[in-house]
This record gives sequence, C-alpha cells and structure tokens, in this order.
Amino acid sequence: MRPQTVINAMRSGYFWEIGPYLKDYPNLERSLNKQVLKNVSLDGKLYSIFRSRALVGNGVIYRKDWLDALGMKAPTTVDELYNTIKAFTQNDPDKNGKNDTVGFAEEMSIRGFNFLLAAFGGGNMWDVKDGKLQSTLFSQAYLDTMNFYRKLYQEKLMNQDFALATRPQNIDNMDKGQYGLRMGDPDQITRHSQLYKVNPKAELEVTASLNGKNGVKVLMDPGYTGEFVFPKSSVKTEAQLRQILAFFDKISEDGAQNIFEWGLEGVHYTMQNGKPTRTPEQLDKYNTEVVQLEQTLQVSDGSRAMAGDVEPNVKKYKDAKKAVEGNLIANPAAAYTSDTWNQKSAELNKIVNDARIKYIMGELDEAGWKRALDSWSKAGGDKVTQEFNDQYAKDPNK
Repeated sequence: MRPQTVINAMRSGYFWEIGPYLKDYPNLERSLNKQVLKNVSLDGKLYSIFRSRALVGNGVIYRKDWLDALGMKAPTTVDELYNTIKAFTQNDPDKNGKNDTVGFAEEMSIRGFNFLLAAFGGGNMWDVKDGKLQSTLFSQAYLDTMNFYRKLYQEKLMNQDFALATRPQNIDNMDKGQYGLRMGDPDQITRHSQLYKVNPKAELEVTASLNGKNGVKVLMDPGYTGEFVFPKSSVKTEAQLRQILAFFDKISEDGAQNIFEWGLEGVHYTMQNGKPTRTPEQLDKYNTEVVQLEQTLQVSDGSRAMAGDVEPNVKKYKDAKKAVEGNLIANPAAAYTSDTWNQKSAELNKIVNDARIKYIMGELDEAGWKRALDSWSKAGGDKVTQEFNDQYAKDPNK
C-alpha cells in the first residue's frame, strides 16, 4: 500500500498523471500488464510506472530425490501434499536409518499459507459475496487452511519452531538435508546451491500447480514492487515528462530486453546454435554486473527477450510459473485505497497474525479465532471493509 502522504499528493496534483500519454509509447504500453496497471491506479487514474514482478509468487519446492527413493509421485492435490509431507517425515526418505527428517519447513510469515488458501477455494485477500467485498479472513477456506497447518503441527510433520523461523534458516536446514519441502516463490529453488555441495546427488523440483476445490488456482501477486512517479516539482514540463517516458519505452524494446535478460554477447553469454548460453563464469559476471539493472523492468519474466539455454533450476521455476499463469485469482480490491487501512494496517495485521499462529499451535480454538476476528472488525476492519465497498460499488470495471 502507498503511504497516505503519497496518495494525498497524487490527488492534489503534485504528480503527473501519465495514463493519457501511454498510447504514444507502444513498447512501454504493451509491456505493462493491464491487471497490474489497475492495481497501481488511484481513483481510476495512473500516476506511476511500476517496477514489475512476477504475478505468480506461490509454489512448492521439494526434494525430488526423496520422492523417488520412496517410490512416490509429485503431489498434485492437497491430500497428496499431506501424504508427501508425512512420508518425508516418517519414512526415512534419505535412507540413513535415522528419524531425523521433517517433511515441511515453514517460516514465521507462514509463507505457504496463500498457496494452500487458493487450493481450499479461498480468495485473494477479499472475496466477493452477494455483490459485496468481504475479507477472506471470514471464509471457510481460511479456516480450512489453518486446520491443515494445525494438523501438520500437531502431528509434528512441520518444524515446531515455525513461529520463530526465518527463511534463511529454513533454506539452510533444507540444504543440510533436514527438511524435505517448503513453500514460497518458485524462483527460490535457485537459493539452494549449498544443498548440492552437501549432497551432489540431491535433486529439487518445484510446482505451482495444486488441484484444489476450484481446480488449479493460484492467488495472484500484486505484480510490482515500488513505482516510478513523476513529481511536477522536478519534471516541470510536458516535454520533460515525454523524454522520461521515451526512455522507458526504449528499454522496453526487444533488443533492450535481451540485454536485461542476457547481458552483452561475449561477456555475459555466448551464442551457440543460434541460442544464448552461459558458462558458470559468465553467469557470475552477469549476476555481478547486470542483474541489478532489472530493477527498472516493466517485464519481469524475460518473455520479451530471446529464448536461450538457461540453468536447469531457472527453467524449472519459469516453467512452473508459466503453467499457472492463466489460473490466477486477482485481488478484487487491489485498485482501491482505504485511509483506515493506511493508518491501522500494522495493528490489524498483528491481531490476525498472532491469532493465526496461536490457532495453528493449538493455543486457540475456533471460538477464539472468531473472537480475534471480532477484535479485527472493531479495531478498524469493519471500516476498511466499508471504505473498499464504497469504491467497489462505483467501479465500472469491477
């Protein structure tokens, strides 16, 4: 969410509205995802160019070699996912004769919650019920997802310290062979280079597909992190604005996209059989000299660049994301703003997050969870809901 000060400044005319200009910059316009444009708009107007990020940010990363050792197939349903986690915990998947593995690694943010919520039929932060927006916190799907976690926790099929665990800790423990599966952005499969040093025969796989209550569905990420805005105090004329937009248009050309994705030929990649490919040394050089330039991209998945030979794990996560790109559930309130939420989001999130952890750990029952929701409503949740619904009712594009 934008700071309220920025929202006020946009509404007061301190920034250029750039929506009417996009038609004059075809490379830029075709690079900007239409749903994400709606997400970053304010009162139906566009004041920024977003820093693009993948729309798919949820998936499962797991030890394929453990699955193979147990004679199991990749999980495709919630029940199969549970059975995989249980087998990874109880059936000695590393065949060392010891009871020293944990099936599922979770972190304090409960990173896999949204992936499972989608499988249980939940909405993306907000559901549309009887023509109105309602927080998905009140849905049966949300409760079902918490119950799934609660079962894993009670049966000791997940790390018991999840409420304190960080992502780096879980990655490290997975690399040491203690954990068999974790959830998060599919591209995090590339974070496990230490695993292969510990066990060269290890193999990871990733999927973003889980056939749930409504088929294969994934909650769509916002699609951006940060925005480029154009303050009239420094961009004083329309000519200056057009010059800046022309720059963004230029880096959205296919040739520029090749540079972002691959770098410079002969330095960061070599052409072989008509395709770019990298040596480990060229990859290191690319990661040092080029990858940070991606902060300016409006296309984050490399789809506008030439296809080439990529590292196996990179191909895995890109394939996993591509497989579900047509099955995304958008947040129906993403384009709206709530003054109450901007003021009280930290307090409201703390109420929910604390209660969710306690519920999973068995310190709170269903009645206790409902009391927490009542507290959320009274602390400002009801007002947030009303503010969003006021905008939803007037939205011709909903």
